[in-house]
Amino acid sequence: MLIAPRIPELARRDRFIRRAVAQRVVHAVSEGGALARVASRCSGTGAGVVLLWSARREAERWSDVLARPPRVTDLSLGALMEHVLPALAADGVAIGPDWTSDTIEPEIGAHDLDGRLRLEMLDLFVLGFQQSGRVWILEGPEGPASMPGRIEGTVSLACWSSAELAAASPAVSAPADAGGPEPMEDLLAALGPRVSGALASLSAPVESPPPQVPTTADRHRADRLWARLRPLSPAARRALVGEGEEFLTWEMAERLSLESEKIADTRAEEALALAELADRIAERASLQPKFGSLLRSLTTASLGHARRSAGLPYADAFRRSDELWRSGAGGDPAELLDGKRRIRLRSAVAAPP
Repeated sequence: MLIAPRIPELARRDRFIRRAVAQRVVHAVSEGGALARVASRCSGTGAGVVLLWSARREAERWSDVLARPPRVTDLSLGALMEHVLPALAADGVAIGPDWTSDTIEPEIGAHDLDGRLRLEMLDLFVLGFQQSGRVWILEGPEGPASMPGRIEGTVSLACWSSAELAAASPAVSAPADAGGPEPMEDLLAALGPRVSGALASLSAPVESPPPQVPTTADRHRADRLWARLRPLSPAARRALVGEGEEFLTWEMAERLSLESEKIADTRAEEALALAELADRIAERASLQPKFGSLLRSLTTASLGHARRSAGLPYADAFRRSDELWRSGAGGDPAELLDGKRRIRLRSAVAAPP
């Protein structure tokens, strides 16, 4: 189990992230082709912690201690996020940012670091656009170039907040290949019918997505999504769910509430965060109204169970669960949802804490 970082650790972690994004490079010590690592002080997994620095001189300072013969390796931000972090995440290895062999050393999961780097990059891009009112794009013979998005079925428009970043991108073979500075109105004009259609839709009534038709097969998707969330901190989980529509499903709400129930007796704070996230997903998911009420009845009961484990008031949550269950009567003809869970959770908290 990872220990929650203290304030000095958070400050050092956040400083590392800001510097890494601003400089577009981090530094590591390597030995025999492998990145130097130390034992984790926060986790008992034995996978270790790979050390990274935002200042090369600090990596050089510690290289003799960590490797024989020592070698400092420069990692571009792209290489770090595309190759290094996914490999470390697969092995369960954490990252030690700006390591100093102090008694207080921050550790961060590879998935978590990737998400925080992306958020910092987005903030920096928005700030650059706000200051200049321009973006730089990559153009091909048919206009602005696009590429497959990270989310399946989406397309991304490559754009940068400065000419220097555009020219340095691996997507640009030479500075001349990058489009010049594009005022936003020119960019919209270049995108043509796609943007015209998007702008026209702003004045049209907003149509909600069709309600999800629940099936037992949906739970397989929840397994894959939970595998993405499980290594993350509660804050990173909330951020990822807030950005990804693929998480807003009945099966994901059910899965998170079940995970909360499993750990409520031993990790009450994390269980509460999972129950709150499950209830938020159930509230936002596009579902038939009665089925949605039944789902929220279960997630609200899970929230009450987690609140009791955390030593917080919980009676209102169970009263609300009863109301939602009554209003959803007949909304689950396939009996996908386990109504007995609601009774079991209530029974578990019947005795005074």
